[in-house]
Amino acid sequence: MNILSRMLALDPLSDIERAFIRRVALEGKVRVDGRSRRESRELNVELLDDPGSCIVSLGETKVLAQCSAHLCEPKPTRPNEGRLSIHFDVSPMAAPLQDNRTVEYRVDIGRLLDRVIRDSECVDLENLCLVAAEKAWEVRVDVVLLNLGGNVAECASIATVAALAHFRRPDVTIVGKEVTIHPVAVREPVSLHLYHYPYCLSFAFFEPHETQQTLENTSDKAGKDGSPGSSHESDKTIPLQIATVIVDPSLDEEACCDGVLTVGVNSHDEVCALQQRGCLLTSAQIKLCIKIACARAAEISKTIKNTLTPPADEKNRKNFKCAEINRDSVHMRGHDEEEQRE
Repeated sequence: MNILSRMLALDPLSDIERAFIRRVALEGKVRVDGRSRRESRELNVELLDDPGSCIVSLGETKVLAQCSAHLCEPKPTRPNEGRLSIHFDVSPMAAPLQDNRTVEYRVDIGRLLDRVIRDSECVDLENLCLVAAEKAWEVRVDVVLLNLGGNVAECASIATVAALAHFRRPDVTIVGKEVTIHPVAVREPVSLHLYHYPYCLSFAFFEPHETQQTLENTSDKAGKDGSPGSSHESDKTIPLQIATVIVDPSLDEEACCDGVLTVGVNSHDEVCALQQRGCLLTSAQIKLCIKIACARAAEISKTIKNTLTPPADEKNRKNFKCAEINRDSVHMRGHDEEEQRE
């Protein structure tokens, strides 16, 4: 995924730039963009007027997510549940050169979103069923990458969860097997029931050049000798903590790193999925990433909930408008009654 994301960009990195980014990540306390190793980029969640639509920005990465719902027939294996589908796409603005690599990148991110969000059962699908084995709601989330700036999986997962939390489906009335869908102007739409908020949080790993050379020499020596004893003795020379981990890698850091670990986790400190590419990781490194991801997931959930909750002054303004409408309607009703009496 890290190689594909850089291939979609138009400006490839030179060898000098790669060496500088790697050296700063391994030796420096501050990364190229001024962040520390454990610091994430600025997160901005913007809710649009249409319920279920939002734009999420994570640094230079920008993703649009939009929810929609329509009636469908439940799956034969799950007759009492609705459906949830997530579709990821790359816009021409993010990747002007559309080719087979774009398709592979799109499929990779889409599968990861399915594993973390849909397979974790964060949405109450039983609440979407209207008539068992006949009619149910199918919620579709269309996620589009608008700008490629690195760590697309994290930004896309945040946009998907925010869109699901912001979405409102039409209210229905069920009489027997007859389903009546009420327009938004007649009845207030109903929100989805979410059990938890899962996210894909990515970490990049950088190995020192000496460690890479040691691993290559060790593998070559073990292959020539072929004896289990020699390979066991050579394993003792490999250090345990061999890679430097950074949080929320940028596009350039993804292109220069030796491995990427994506942790699917929610705000309840529950791990939903793990995806690892590149260099080998120790159990201590994986546990460290999970610990950081749990704390990061709690912060993201807090940001989304604060965005969904309108400020107090906006609530008072809406209540004041409703009171004005009710007062005017009562006044008009009283005026009509007086005219009828006359």
